[in-house]
Formats: sequence, C-alpha cells, structure tokens
Amino acid sequence: MYAIARLRAFKSTSFVLYQYEQNGEVADSLLIHTILVLLHITKFFSWEDGYMSAMDIAHDRGLSILLAYIFHCPFNFELQVVINWIAIDYL
Repeated sequence: MYAIARLRAFKSTSFVLYQYEQNGEVADSLLIHTILVLLHITKFFSWEDGYMSAMDIAHDRGLSILLAYIFHCPFNFELQVVINWIAIDYL
C-alpha cells in the first residue's frame, strides 16, 4: 500500500517533468491534477493509522493495484491534450 502511494507521487511528478520537457511549459490542468494527487497522498500518510485500522482495508486486496492504474489514466490524457484552464475565455 505504501509502495503504491509512493509510486503515484513519483509518476505524478514525472508526468509534469515529461510535459515540460516536451512542450517547454506545463499545462494548468496537469499542474492542478498533480497538486491534488500529492495532497491526497499526503493525507493518506498523515491518516495511515486510520486507514490501516479500518475494516475496508481488509477487503482491498487487488483493488489497490487497479486503482493505481485508473488514477493515472487522466494523466495520460493530459499529456496528449494540453488544456490551459486559466487561458480559457468564459464569454
């Protein structure tokens, strides 16, 4: 469980570095997504005693592997399609 969380943090930051290397800039959507993922991982490690003592962790055998893949599907999309939310005009 801890290794998967650390892998998510590493992959999230490596996607940001990859997009910066390819495009010379990082899209707003990817940056916001990465910040949210890192906040989620920080919350996981600060509440790890609560997670490990919860009953649902006992039933989380193979699902954590699947979730690690599903969490990075939006990153793969954001690497291919650059979306700058701040630059969008709403009128």
